[in-house]
Amino acid sequence: MFTWNFQYVSRARLAETFNQLSLNSQRGDILIRIHTAIHTKEESVELAGFIKEQVPGAHIFGTSTSAVIIDGKMIPSQCVISVTQMTHGGIYTAILPTFDKNDEPLPVERLCMDVRENAAGVDTKLMLTFLTSKYLDVYRFVEMCNDFLPGVRMIGGLANTPDIGFEKEEEDGFVFDEKGWSSRSIIVASISGEELEVGEYYATGVQPLGDELDITGADGTFITEIENKPAAEMYRDSVGEAVRERPEIAKLFPFVYADVSGVPIFVHYEDDRIRANHNVQAGKKLRRAFIYDRKIVVDNKAMFRRIENFEKDETIFGYSCISRARQYANSVKWELSAYENTNMCGCITGGEIAYVNGKNTFANGSFVVSVMGEAPATQRFNSYVFSHTESLSADNNDLLSYLMELEGELEADTKSKKTKVHKELADFVRDCELNLMRSESEDLPNEAALSMDMKIKGYDRICMIRVSDTSSMEAVFSEQVINMTYRNFIAKCATCAEKKNYHIYILDKWHLATVVHGEAVTV
Repeated sequence: MFTWNFQYVSRARLAETFNQLSLNSQRGDILIRIHTAIHTKEESVELAGFIKEQVPGAHIFGTSTSAVIIDGKMIPSQCVISVTQMTHGGIYTAILPTFDKNDEPLPVERLCMDVRENAAGVDTKLMLTFLTSKYLDVYRFVEMCNDFLPGVRMIGGLANTPDIGFEKEEEDGFVFDEKGWSSRSIIVASISGEELEVGEYYATGVQPLGDELDITGADGTFITEIENKPAAEMYRDSVGEAVRERPEIAKLFPFVYADVSGVPIFVHYEDDRIRANHNVQAGKKLRRAFIYDRKIVVDNKAMFRRIENFEKDETIFGYSCISRARQYANSVKWELSAYENTNMCGCITGGEIAYVNGKNTFANGSFVVSVMGEAPATQRFNSYVFSHTESLSADNNDLLSYLMELEGELEADTKSKKTKVHKELADFVRDCELNLMRSESEDLPNEAALSMDMKIKGYDRICMIRVSDTSSMEAVFSEQVINMTYRNFIAKCATCAEKKNYHIYILDKWHLATVVHGEAVTV
């Protein structure tokens, strides 16, 4: 298996590139993926037809997108073309309708059966799958594919367009090949082979909180009841009444399904209702959640290690969500850069298909990666990025600002001895803060907690404690001795602060801050 990726410049350059590659389907099946953010529907089909003329035996797989992924970057207003030539295995592709002649969505079982009969091989290992947002039963479809296609991993999602955004879900993406395009179809490419090995992984940064909640009422994409209580009321109790006037707050606090708690389900708050981007089933269990920088790092490290250790990493597919790109732009830029020297290629989607806990599921706000190969190979991964995560904290700003706002209401409640804030909201705020505002390794409040406490609690005296030039220690002492000294430094500072009733925060390694009200200063 060999894979080449390149950005579209012109048909002349494209013809020259294909001539240089000397592709020949007699030597193995060829899959050519096209993800475009610059072509119209008609232009996309024409491009696919041109490519088919250059490589007659190739299987063409095309989707619209809001941005492409290549060279470890997310790039808008571009078109990317990815060519994969198999050595031994086989490729099957198909575009199939998701609606019948009466413009009714196909039953999930029927669509699963159509995919199995038209696009699956005997030993299919991976199925690249794209639908559009018109087919709202996408969650159930992906879930049921686990039964119709046992052992087959799926990756892909919902095609979107350059105009789509978090607030503009009504914009429709499309799928295409050399024969035509459709916004009411599914496009599938299955990759098979005895020697083919596939790994699929994901990263989200989502942190579930609280108990499981039953969806007791649903109507299409709307969640109408949770725990036999109006869903909108339950949601406001959890995240605050401000969501009525500022519905954008909802994007800070997704749900997760309890059985796949690693992937977020974003909801929209509108007209006193909450809505998902897929048909919701009563009986499913939810948990509240939020996304933050430290968990994003943890998820990406775990995924990176698995990909880096995958022996047959000849080809890497990668897809990331539009809601993730909008809300966590720094994180997306950071996590993609780990693969800048590999042949990862993909695009931004309106929702992802991921392989989670041994089964395929439809997700939101995810970064999904599939690595595959027919023979051992080595890619040039960039683990250096995991030493530089400073920019990710900026993605917490909206969340921190809103938590500060809620914390102010809680403080006012405490002082007035009244209970205006709902208990569920108070518990949720505290749970968020425990994750977001604690240093993981030292279990002390961090810089985010310091910022909040100075604004909310009015601390106006601060003392910085910093050990400089720690690099010289590394030249003299062992790592064990340095770590022991560091723990002793933290413990002594914390003990001293406790004795004087000061509040201590960790800003960075070897860098602490103590704060207090001016009238409480003691010597």
